[in-house]
Amino acid sequence: MPWSLCWSGKLASRLVEQGAVIECEPLPPAVLDKPRLNDLFEVLVDNALIHARPLDHTQSLRIRISGERGEGLSRYRVADNGRGIRTNTASGCSRYSSG
Repeated sequence: MPWSLCWSGKLASRLVEQGAVIECEPLPPAVLDKPRLNDLFEVLVDNALIHARPLDHTQSLRIRISGERGEGLSRYRVADNGRGIRTNTASGCSRYSSG
C-alpha cells in the first residue's frame, strides 16, 4: 500500500522559509517502519536545504521524492534542482546525478 511522508514542524518551517517546493510522487511500500523511513527522508531533504542551490537563482529550490517497486525491492529517490555533486567530492557516492 502506498504511503505519504510527514514533515516535522522544524523541517516544515525551514521549507517555507527557504521557499522550497517538495514534489512527492506516490511511494511504494517499505519493509522499514514508517517513522524510520520518514526520518531517512527528513535527513535527505534537510541535506538539500543546506547544500542545494538552483543554478538559476531566480528559481525556487525544488526537491522531488519518488520511488518504484521492482524485482521484489522498493527504490526511493530524492532529487533537487541544485548543482549536483562535483566529481572529486563524490568518491563516497555509488550513484549521483545533478538536477
